Amino acid sequence: APGALPLLSPAGTQQGAQLIATGLTTLVQEQRLARQEAAEQRRERDARKTPADYYGVLLERLMRWAQVHGEDDLPPIHEALSNTKKGKIRALLQKTVEDCLSNNGFVEEFPVTTAMATKIIELNWHTSLPDDFSCGLNLFAVGALDDEAIEVQRTLNHQADLLLANEGTAPLDDLATVSTPKGDVSLPHTFAQLRYQVQRMYALWSTLLAPEHPLAIQYYKFQQQLVRREKFLETVETSDRTRRYMVPALVGRWVQLRTNLWLQAQARTNEPLPVTDFQALFDHMALMEPWEPRFPPRYFTPLVMKDSPTTITGHTDTLSGMSTLTP
Repeated sequence: APGALPLLSPAGTQQGAQLIATGLTTLVQEQRLARQEAAEQRRERDARKTPADYYGVLLERLMRWAQVHGEDDLPPIHEALSNTKKGKIRALLQKTVEDCLSNNGFVEEFPVTTAMATKIIELNWHTSLPDDFSCGLNLFAVGALDDEAIEVQRTLNHQADLLLANEGTAPLDDLATVSTPKGDVSLPHTFAQLRYQVQRMYALWSTLLAPEHPLAIQYYKFQQQLVRREKFLETVETSDRTRRYMVPALVGRWVQLRTNLWLQAQARTNEPLPVTDFQALFDHMALMEPWEPRFPPRYFTPLVMKDSPTTITGHTDTLSGMSTLTP
């Protein structure tokens, strides 16, 4: 009829209602997922451990060594260690230090042992027994130097990782079978070997204390000087001619003692202490001043002449006339 209103279609009304209902349902689901995600993030944040949780009362010592005022200023490796399962700590440390070596153009391998990983996380970095090279973090205790020994250590590390994979609950008897012989101690017969040890220590201190830390800087500069002054070092005489072939080990001993002394002193104070300038050693040598440190007799055997070269990590060095130094 004229002037009548058009009929409304019920289909259109129903379709609109369905669209509104679908939109509301989607909105509710998105809000629920957002709440769940936020709750999960809170749980993960609450579950994450801090260096304070991990190191406990030893945190103060670590911050003194790192010369920082709070745990948030520590290098990132310490938060990573705090949230890494015990069975994966050694592998984490090895990856981190080998990345550091690679990033600095050092191609030397560094198979971090379970013994070293334990010393690191327990903060047993210094020692009251510096004549025992297996104690504390020092360049004589950074593992094997020659290719064959490095490969053996990698095999031992793999076995230890498998044993510790179950939350570090491997029986002690099983772990003893894959322990590092001689407590990781290796003594340098050549300046090339000494340089590799210094590079490893640089990677450790750079990782544990930060690349810009005075101790890391000293090790970095020292390895550079070992390269530049190698010809000079080959001419250095010792006060006792029976020790003339021990110069690489004696140089390492000089650095080891001063590093341990700094660690001991810095552990007792919040005030940042300067690190000995390792390059001063070369001045003592050039001026023919006394520089040779006492070397523990247990690590020194009578001289043994060697006529064949030895290969160390892709480099060949002649050991003719080189002394045998054994733990």
